[in-house]
Amino acid sequence: MKKYIYIVAILILALFANNELSAQMSGLSVNAGLSNIWIVGDNPATKPLFERDTNKPFIYGGGLGIANSGISVKFNYVLDKNENWVLPIGLDYFFFESRERIPITSKVTAYWKHYFDMPQASVGINYNVLKFPGVDVKAFVGLDAKFNYIMQGKFIRRFEYVVNDFTEVKELNTKIDAFRIGALFYVGFDGAIVKPLFINASFGVGALNLVGRDDSRKELMTPLKSFESGESIVYNAQFYLTLKYKF
Repeated sequence: MKKYIYIVAILILALFANNELSAQMSGLSVNAGLSNIWIVGDNPATKPLFERDTNKPFIYGGGLGIANSGISVKFNYVLDKNENWVLPIGLDYFFFESRERIPITSKVTAYWKHYFDMPQASVGINYNVLKFPGVDVKAFVGLDAKFNYIMQGKFIRRFEYVVNDFTEVKELNTKIDAFRIGALFYVGFDGAIVKPLFINASFGVGALNLVGRDDSRKELMTPLKSFESGESIVYNAQFYLTLKYKF
């Protein structure tokens, strides 16, 4: 992940250093920073990789019930002279990963891991609903269309046997790549640090697969098809904390 952060930082600094380009790009700003995504609700993606509760139906869950990190770059273009309407075009890259330790017996322990990446492109519309008097801070709402590419990952099961000091590893590819279209509604604020540098934060809720669901794949973000009947909607929340440079 550090490699991607360095690349983004270099690109943004290169833009900042070009004053002539800045003059030509009036009305444009660029955000770069960190993002987080949560899968919310009762989706199988949030369930444990291995269900140990015998009172619940057994499935291979995604283990993705916690925040997953990512990086974000977004270009924003002002659409009106009052700078209330903004067109954002963005690209996120999320890293999904889950791990579980499963004691099988006093002599055998299993360690399961599930991981994959998801690039996410977006385009939408923002509206500044409130400008705070005396300070350069704005509150905004927005709606983005999200174009999600769920990449094939790995599902690794490692068994450690204490008696024989033996380790057995089984590595499987997860489901093939998939493309889905979703949406995100969000609210946030934008405030000046030292002009033309701003801090931007937002939080939103939405769904990853409103368009393009395919029941033959079964669930979208679980590693295996076993014990699944179809693809349900994956609801999610996303948080952004970025720096913005205004040209």
